[in-house]
Amino acid sequence: MGAVMKEKLPKFFQRVAATGMLRVCMKVPPTCRSNLPDEYKVDGKGRGYLIQHLGTSDLREAERIERQGNYIGIFARLIDAAKPKPMKWAYVSPTAWEIERLKIVLDGLLSVDPKTLSGTPPMDRVIPGVGMTALQLFNELKSGAVTPIVEGRYQQVPDEGEQTPRFEVAVDLWATEKKVPEPSRRSYKARMRDFADLIGHDIANRVTWDDLVAFKDALVKAGKASKTVKNQLGYVKTIIQWLVDNGKIDTNPLEKPVKYKVIVDHRKTRKDFDEADRAAIYACALAEARPLYRWANLLMLFSGMRDHEFAEADARDIRQIDGVWCLVIDREHRLLDNETIKNDESVRKVPLHKAVLDAGFLEYVRDLPPGPLFPQLDPDRDGRRRADASRKLGVWLRENAGITDRRKVNHSHRHSVETLMCAAGIRERTAFAVTGHTPQSSGDKYIHPTVKMLKRAVEKIPVPKVKEAV
Repeated sequence: MGAVMKEKLPKFFQRVAATGMLRVCMKVPPTCRSNLPDEYKVDGKGRGYLIQHLGTSDLREAERIERQGNYIGIFARLIDAAKPKPMKWAYVSPTAWEIERLKIVLDGLLSVDPKTLSGTPPMDRVIPGVGMTALQLFNELKSGAVTPIVEGRYQQVPDEGEQTPRFEVAVDLWATEKKVPEPSRRSYKARMRDFADLIGHDIANRVTWDDLVAFKDALVKAGKASKTVKNQLGYVKTIIQWLVDNGKIDTNPLEKPVKYKVIVDHRKTRKDFDEADRAAIYACALAEARPLYRWANLLMLFSGMRDHEFAEADARDIRQIDGVWCLVIDREHRLLDNETIKNDESVRKVPLHKAVLDAGFLEYVRDLPPGPLFPQLDPDRDGRRRADASRKLGVWLRENAGITDRRKVNHSHRHSVETLMCAAGIRERTAFAVTGHTPQSSGDKYIHPTVKMLKRAVEKIPVPKVKEAV
């Protein structure tokens, strides 16, 4: 008999052997366990694993429950918050009782016979925090049991930072206020760590304009792409500006602008697909038996939608509206935060092209239960399928469709579709409503294309002519 294939589950998912039920399980580093909140401890001790039972054996349902509860995100935040705080050397002042002891010594009590002082101030005074009278303490000093010297000392204490937030705390404050999703929160923290590594500290109140310029120069010197330099500098400037706007730091390092001009390298600029490219993609997609590669490519070819828009769609997002079959890009069935939809203009109804319907797309959808439109995609740690879609479809474009020009990527469909609709006489506002781009003029913002108007625009996208095999 052949070996039994081990079930491949998403990261942090486990199936309980005894019951077959699914759960989320995340290991807690030993150094973090004692710092977990009490409700995550057993008998006062931190757990080695954080576990959430999902109450189902069905993987799709388990993923839906996890997305709704965001258990992976919650566990990650708990572990991050429980990481041991860094230690620093600090001067610790004398305690109150040490100061009292010094006062007695300075009163010259050691040079006096205690019998003559019994019952007279200050010998009957109880020393705060010590629980003994001055006379008892005097005897301790006389016998040499304690030293009369009082002084501060240096010792290691938890590094709580200064009153101004440290970079990581600042990102959390900003992200919580702005309702920034977890992946973006991590990205901002990563950029702020890069910034801290360069300037040698993570204290927001000590950041200067020169530090920001030095960070920009270091990115340029490291050979980062022009757009990368602008984006990474933008991450840091966003956090610093938020601290300034909210009075978290005393000075404004951005009072003088830190400018960077993006230099476009036309050798790497994205290009649209030409007629031959579209024909190759169309032919290869129709020949595909694998649902992801067949339908994802046809959707992009005849709508120009972004890969994450269909990768994170639900089967219930395929709906008939005013007699037109559409893929509805909205937040109704997207249980994660709003990063899955780029902006308000991206919330839209995208009519399905006749070529997509004729290829049998609705039959594919009808066989799906409520859940991901493309369950073939693996979710990442945050439950998103966008990264897996981008990777798999990018490889397919090169190896199956034979598109080797690196300037032509799946995003090129958006360039092609808008160009083709423009060539067919479709008004720019209507074309933008199909692809989810923001209107360019104030007048266009008053136009709200109907589903039937969008359907007419989509049908103007020509079906590529495929050469028949000889």
